[in-house]
Amino acid sequence: MPNHQTALYIAKKYTFSPHRNRLSKLTQNIAIYATALGIATLLIITSIFNGFYRELMQHFHERDHHITANTTQDAVWQDTMDTIASRQDIQHVYPLQTRYAVITQGDTIYPLILQGIHPSYPPKWYQHKPTKIQKEHIIPAAISYDLVDKLYLEKDDTFSLFTANAKELKPQALRVSYQDSISPNADNPNLSQVIIPLEAFNQTFGYQRQAIQQLVIQVHDPLKASQIRASLQAKYPDWQFHDWTLSMKALFGSLLTQKKLMAIVLGLVITMASFNLIAGLIITIHERKKEIAVLRTLGFTKRDIGYIFLYQCLSITTMGIVLGLTIGIPCAYYVDTIIQALESLLGYTIISDQVFMLNHLPSEINPWDVTSIVAITILLALLAAWMPIRQATAIEPAEVLRYE
Repeated sequence: MPNHQTALYIAKKYTFSPHRNRLSKLTQNIAIYATALGIATLLIITSIFNGFYRELMQHFHERDHHITANTTQDAVWQDTMDTIASRQDIQHVYPLQTRYAVITQGDTIYPLILQGIHPSYPPKWYQHKPTKIQKEHIIPAAISYDLVDKLYLEKDDTFSLFTANAKELKPQALRVSYQDSISPNADNPNLSQVIIPLEAFNQTFGYQRQAIQQLVIQVHDPLKASQIRASLQAKYPDWQFHDWTLSMKALFGSLLTQKKLMAIVLGLVITMASFNLIAGLIITIHERKKEIAVLRTLGFTKRDIGYIFLYQCLSITTMGIVLGLTIGIPCAYYVDTIIQALESLLGYTIISDQVFMLNHLPSEINPWDVTSIVAITILLALLAAWMPIRQATAIEPAEVLRYE
């Protein structure tokens, strides 16, 4: 009885024979290259989406606004803050005052967020003895990098910002001194940020010395912020808790949806390759009809004939997979370098931080994505082989050899 090794040998002969029909060669090559193109493109696209997701998650790991808590009961915030800070899943808790302000430079107006932060805030850059600056009513401040660049600031430079005085219904000027740089506000990336001591904030705007608007909570694992928020809300019903997933849920949902849609669209390329595979196998079967009949007379069963064309189908698919992985993995890994080379060659900026919020193209190859792409490709190949195999196994030796 013929075995699988014999069927595999015959399949290789059918696949690589130099005497194949030209149309059979063409359809086979199209199937190989289309499969390779689909796999390589899928790898690159999914890696880019994974890179964006990683950059976003890294950004949220570094931010300090994982959870915010708002209340009107100013008198009890200290005890609440200490209790929340004692939890093992909490990294930092600090009180905060916030209002909007503007800075003018010639005819240009820069909107910003002005925040007063308690000394419990981790970067304790303002915890020092009174200086000449404070005595002259100039408040030390930490300023976001983007505003530092716009105003060409150097340490100890002073400037004025303007905000509304709600009590007196008139603008109020505030003189600050640049002491340190911070990252832009994560919740409002389009607005610059200026941070001053909480006590100076309250004194300037006529609040009680220890008045606050909210508590800002930083957790160890940002992915668990939603669960932590729910537990805090149940424990402190008088407070209103919000976590970053509520504001960024649409962004992450959109990113994942786009990744799935791109995978579906590009998966159609592999599906089209499967149709070429079907056509190539059918042509081979018609070309080898007499040989199939002879093999049946030599003792090959219908199952043995089916294995021959199944192995041929898998051989063609394997060549497409190997070629696709060979092209796709290096391109996905060095996609940022490739884009930079194209930008230098064309003299045109393809990836702009003004459009994509990043000035580079991040990528991350996920082994699960690679495995899924390969597995789906093999599954499509097996489905594609079903119809040609049925035709091959339906050939009757007596009918084919009757007139030979």
